Amino acid sequence: MRALVAVLAGAALASCADRGRGIVIEEVREGIMGTRVAVRVWVPADPGREREARAGIREAFAAALEVQRRMSPRDPASTVSVLNACAGGDPVEIDGMTWDVLAGSIAASELTGGAFDPTWAALEDLWDFAYRVDAPPPPGEVRARL
Repeated sequence: MRALVAVLAGAALASCADRGRGIVIEEVREGIMGTRVAVRVWVPADPGREREARAGIREAFAAALEVQRRMSPRDPASTVSVLNACAGGDPVEIDGMTWDVLAGSIAASELTGGAFDPTWAALEDLWDFAYRVDAPPPPGEVRARL
């Protein structure tokens, strides 16, 4: 991950100095955590820098796929799915990345007075995101789930 940050920072700094003689590298992947992920990097027209940028882009997608592997609620083998399946039962050991995300989610919920709610799964099947139904679920159903 540090390599990715270094590549992207280097590319950004180089773009300030020599913006007219570079190339833009863009890669897009569909279906990572239910969304479209795109990475675009500007690099000077130098084969070595282009290789570094492409390696950084590969690392960025690998990191996104790792987040999906650990935290996808749709993958029964993910840490989050295992944690959800055991909710209210025995303790579950989780990895540091997932712990950090959960801790950050709780902090964001507290900071927003609950406007950000990481416990949305209780309401998931009430909302029709796939078919874009314009109406929210009935308030009584939401209250019952909460």
